[in-house]
Amino acid sequence: MSDRRVKWEENEKLQLKRLFRSHPIKPVSYLQNLFNEGKPKHQHRSYNAVKSRVRPLKKEWHQRWLEETSEWTYRFANEEGIVSTAPTSSSTSLFDNKYAWSAGYGDLHFTPSLVEE
Repeated sequence: MSDRRVKWEENEKLQLKRLFRSHPIKPVSYLQNLFNEGKPKHQHRSYNAVKSRVRPLKKEWHQRWLEETSEWTYRFANEEGIVSTAPTSSSTSLFDNKYAWSAGYGDLHFTPSLVEE
């Protein structure tokens, strides 16, 4: 019988969660290497074990990201075509504070925003 570890200890779960939050876009193999770094061979976790723990974290992170990006509202051209650019908590915003999306003839264009700075 192999010496595979099945049960995850609470401190291991917390460590993996912290690693994922520090590197949310990195692949599972990268997180596995960070997690196993400095541990004796018998305490290493396999790729599949780490992947099964990271999958729900990625799902939660993605849902939170979708909620943040859905805060943006779009209006049609008959409503002046200007949308306020309220900042989100994401540091990698696609919008500049001076511009907003404008809908015109079915296309999206950058137009100066009416928001005062």
